[in-house]
Amino acid sequence: MSFFFLTAVKGDMPVHILELIIIRRLDYLKDVLKGNTLVYNEYVVEGSLYDNASHFMLCVIAILGENVGFTQFFLRAEVELFSRRLASLTAYDIRSFAKKLIRSIRKHAETVSFFDPLLALLRHLIIKDMAQHLCLSTHKTSCKDHNIKLNFKHCLDFIARREVELRNGVAFIPCSKWKQYLSILFRNNLRLRIQKTDLAPLKSDTRVMDLLMKMKSEFFPCIVKSPNTLLSREVDSVSKWFPPCMLNLHNNLRNKHRLSHTQRFHYSLFLKDIGLPIEEAVDFWRLEYRQSPNGNHACCHNWEKDEKKYLYGIRHMYGLEGCKKNYTSVNCQRIQSLDNACSEGGCPFKSFDNPKMIKLLQNSSETILAEINELRRKNMYTLSCMLYLNSIGEKNCDNYSFNFTPVKYYTIASKGSSCTIAPLFSRFALSPKAAATMKGAAFPVKYDGEIYDLKKFLRDHPGGVNTLQVYEGKSIKNAMQKFGHSNNAYHMLNDLKVAGEPEDANLTGGLSANGRIITNEEGEQDGEDIAFLEELEVSYTVFIAK
Repeated sequence: MSFFFLTAVKGDMPVHILELIIIRRLDYLKDVLKGNTLVYNEYVVEGSLYDNASHFMLCVIAILGENVGFTQFFLRAEVELFSRRLASLTAYDIRSFAKKLIRSIRKHAETVSFFDPLLALLRHLIIKDMAQHLCLSTHKTSCKDHNIKLNFKHCLDFIARREVELRNGVAFIPCSKWKQYLSILFRNNLRLRIQKTDLAPLKSDTRVMDLLMKMKSEFFPCIVKSPNTLLSREVDSVSKWFPPCMLNLHNNLRNKHRLSHTQRFHYSLFLKDIGLPIEEAVDFWRLEYRQSPNGNHACCHNWEKDEKKYLYGIRHMYGLEGCKKNYTSVNCQRIQSLDNACSEGGCPFKSFDNPKMIKLLQNSSETILAEINELRRKNMYTLSCMLYLNSIGEKNCDNYSFNFTPVKYYTIASKGSSCTIAPLFSRFALSPKAAATMKGAAFPVKYDGEIYDLKKFLRDHPGGVNTLQVYEGKSIKNAMQKFGHSNNAYHMLNDLKVAGEPEDANLTGGLSANGRIITNEEGEQDGEDIAFLEELEVSYTVFIAK
């Protein structure tokens, strides 16, 4: 029985034993997260019947409990436990683990998307020489003696951090990252199980519901309570660590008591990702939207009249309604790509004039402001933000990727750290040819007879500049179809089209994933935002009808 937990055991077990093994596993997981020395626990022996049953029962509690804090605790603790177990395996144990898991996959009733990369990795691990190489005491964390080749879609975590080599849509994962990749696949499998499994029939089982109520009353409070939990009354005090884009939204909300839909969506997800639980989020938005709007504002809603709608929207963002997707806050690239005609949102370093930006960047020296303005003139808005963060920090911190986000800014600022900008340029140096491509005035490509300028997208392409530069002036249709690009990629391509004004000034000519025409206003949003709005509208209509 594998501790990857692909399938649950079958059989009968007394309820009091089931309750006991759940409690013991929870205590064990708390020690794992705290980094305590783990003592022997007969109910968490890896691969045992109790180990399997307690894991899957906690999955049931996470699904039926609908508590975001508990679910996050469970995911973090189980992934950490899996990583510890994997690190303790000998070469023989790794081969046995791989063989058992391959057999489990072959017996699995459904085919899951991550099975292909998992099997590719396991077939390497069952080879004796490979397993022994991984377990050598001299095995370096940067070792690249052996690689597995995977489609880039299967290892986006590594690609986002620029930790693997990427060629023509194929990622080369070195042996030094194989165990880490197994942990990522385990996390994805566990998250998918919690999000997609329908356990509605179990709600009629009194034994399960009694156990769930006991967990909620006795164990949820002590587990969910965390130093990282943010209370609604604390938002004002921690706003000093907000990035300028989110601080601007916070100030607007406090002054006017309203935000436009898109900005409210972005700010809500930011608060969620920095630790605001759903109960506190409801209190936070209730307090604001019960007040009358201050000044002119397009939003005419209020909490008393639209409470049901607001509650549903908040629960939807926390993954408790609709498709139960775990939405995450937007990154800097996404914020900068929006055409913010209104002054309410957007990246201040890109959208604000100088007086307004200076007012937002409180107590910044003239030297820092001059350096920020120089970066703004070069369209380096993210580096401008990082420079400002560096100017208010106390320590040096060099752990960054290109995927900089408002949440990362908050995490660093709240810990009193600052960022070193120079290594960002040296770590990912471009080849001479790629550098020349980046300096070009335009980067035209063709798709179905239309011309698109990819100049703004070159730096952020997952395959890098080197992959794209061979298509300059050529058609990219076959390449996009060959490497399986997402709907969002085609939406982004449409934004880069070289064309005049559309015939209908209210339309972009694009279609959503559901086939609906996208208006100019919606054209500023990406495919995920549009899908969220469509699903929210349909789901809420069904919800009200019920």
